[in-house]
Amino acid sequence: MTNPRAIDIAFMFPPGGRAGTYRYHLGVAYIQAFLCKYGYNSVQVVPAAGSTLEESAELLLNTGAPVIGFSCFDTNVYLIRFLSAYVKKKRPSVVILAGGPTATFSSATILNFIPEIDIIARFEGEITTRELLTHVLEGKSPDDLYKIKGICFWGDGKIVNTADRRLFSSYHDNTSVLDGLPSPFLEGILNGSEGTGILTTRGCVHHCTYCSFAAMSRRTVRFHSIERIIEELKIISENISNNGECGFLPKIVAINDDAFTLDP
Repeated sequence: MTNPRAIDIAFMFPPGGRAGTYRYHLGVAYIQAFLCKYGYNSVQVVPAAGSTLEESAELLLNTGAPVIGFSCFDTNVYLIRFLSAYVKKKRPSVVILAGGPTATFSSATILNFIPEIDIIARFEGEITTRELLTHVLEGKSPDDLYKIKGICFWGDGKIVNTADRRLFSSYHDNTSVLDGLPSPFLEGILNGSEGTGILTTRGCVHHCTYCSFAAMSRRTVRFHSIERIIEELKIISENISNNGECGFLPKIVAINDDAFTLDP
C-alpha cells in the first residue's frame, strides 16, 4: 500500500468575534486551488465545534505539514497567538505564515505581537504563497526571501517589507482575466457543502473607513465570467447540504462580493 501524499501546507481560520466555531475560508480555498495547479498539496484544518485550542493545534501538527498558514483578522489575533506558540513549542521547525487583512495592514504589529509567525503575506495570497512554499520546501537561502514580493518578515534584526505585489488583475474586459485564477469548486477543493458561498468579483471601489476590503483590492473590482460562475453554482447545487433549507425556502448560497451591485 502506497503512503498518502504528504501535505505541504495546512491552513486554519480560527473563529473570532461572534463566530464561535471554526469554518472553511473561501479565500484560502482559492489559494489551495492555485497551489494545486503547481503540484502542491494543502488542507484546511477545521476543528469540530467545541474543540479546545490545544486540540485545534494538535490537529494542525497531525497533518505533518512543514508550513502552517493562518487567516488573520482583528477578531482572531489572540487565538492565532496561542495556536502559533503551541505549534512552535511542539515543532520548532515548522514555518508559520499569516495572511488576511489584519496581517496585511498591521504586519509589524502582528510580527511583534506573535513572534512565532515567521512570514506575513500581504494582500492577495495565491502567487505569494506559492513562492513562499517553493522557498521553504526547496531549502533556499534566507537571502532569497528579499526577492519575494508582498511579504513581511524579520531580517537582520529588523522588520522587512518587500515591494508590493501587483494584483492578479487590476482591470476588467471581455476576456474575464480573473478566471485565470483556478476555481476551488472546479478544482475539487470545495464541493459546496462547506457553506463558504462564492465570489463573482474581487474588490470594491469605495472608501469606507470601517472596512479594509476596498484597500485589500486597492479600490479596484475584477470580474469572473458569467460562464464560470454558473459552472460553480452547478457544482454547489449538486452537493449543498440540506442545512440551507427551511420549509419552502430554496437553498441559500451566499455571494461574498464586496460590491455585488456595482455592475448591474
